[in-house]
Amino acid sequence: MAIPTRYAPRRAHVPYWWLLATAVAAFIAIGPIAAALFVSLGGGSVTETAFASAPAGTYAVVVRAEADADVVMVVAAHGDSDASEIARVPRLPGYTAYGAVSPDGLRAALVTADGGTPAHPVASLVIVEMETGEVSRVAETVDYLQSPVWSNDGRTVVVTRSSGDGPATDVDLVRVNADGSGEQVFAEAHAVLGAYPVGFDAQDRFVHVVVGGQGSIVYRDGAQVAALAAGITRDWQLSPDGSTLAYVETATAAGVQYFPRTTALEAGNSRSFSMSSAETESLGVAWKPGADEPTFGREPGGSAADGARALSAAGFDVPLAYSGDGRMFAVQHWTGVSFDEPGNAALELVGADGARTSLDGFARFYGWATR
Repeated sequence: MAIPTRYAPRRAHVPYWWLLATAVAAFIAIGPIAAALFVSLGGGSVTETAFASAPAGTYAVVVRAEADADVVMVVAAHGDSDASEIARVPRLPGYTAYGAVSPDGLRAALVTADGGTPAHPVASLVIVEMETGEVSRVAETVDYLQSPVWSNDGRTVVVTRSSGDGPATDVDLVRVNADGSGEQVFAEAHAVLGAYPVGFDAQDRFVHVVVGGQGSIVYRDGAQVAALAAGITRDWQLSPDGSTLAYVETATAAGVQYFPRTTALEAGNSRSFSMSSAETESLGVAWKPGADEPTFGREPGGSAADGARALSAAGFDVPLAYSGDGRMFAVQHWTGVSFDEPGNAALELVGADGARTSLDGFARFYGWATR
């Protein structure tokens, strides 16, 4: 079972399988934060979207949630133009899709709950063509609570498909051809809390994390690379060169706490850094292109931890992603004073000069596209 970890930092927003697992039952009482198919869904003739002829620049790909559909849109990073609609993706009421933009910025992969019932949703993987608005279903019965992961060449998308409703489940990591020509199970995990695709490194090696009875273990191309923690981890992000994995460890010895961590995946890697003893709690991770250290979203009021970068706005930010040139930064901004009192959330774009653009009315950020 896959869980989203980048859009819901509050402690009350703990995924349901955490609540089922006896090892993390104490989370419940803690404060409020915390056979592929190719089926066209668009109908009619294919036309060009406004994005196909948009001016050169960087665009945020976002979604506006409606009653029974998600409206995929693009917004210019400079913030001085209206949002342009790309496609409307039908779904069950209340189940906004999770998504990711392809490396070339021309497609978006969405995991959308488009079948079953509101009580028992069934999700599909769909591909949205950014320049034509065409929407195609390429895989069915995948886990809803996950963000899909693109391969470096943009030809395939990795998602998970779980079986079992208890705290322990079997998970298939499935590589789906983005053109709808087929799928392949290329990694499995048995009797675990979850298995989570992370990404592909610079050598096209696939990295994923399994959380289970042995704690959190990271694998690369099917081989175990490192043990991350004795318990649950989240917010995993590879460095641009794939040599380092940044993540957040969930500790429960003194209530639920979230601590920033990095682990070197390559022998002799010098990018790994240690945290101070007075650690600042953090949620969310992003790597700026060319940076030696990741950006963590630190809880307000804490001492600065080595390698964790504070953002200047009141409240706190959960990092989402830097643009390819590193000049723009997408965050989920919370207005509150702590993870226990988070306040209200909104998507924002942060420029290199610190200027912020609020993406009002949009539910999720899917990634960056450049023309």
